[in-house]
Amino acid sequence: MQNATEVIFFTVLLLIFLTQFFKCSSVDTFKLKLLLG
Repeated sequence: MQNATEVIFFTVLLLIFLTQFFKCSSVDTFKLKLLLG
């Protein structure tokens, strides 16, 4: 079982990474919108 703090820290880093990734890739964001309807 991981420490809750480590899980939260990892989740925040993942969210930041995804945000930056989608900002730099509008095409992928468009595809994601299509997939989500």
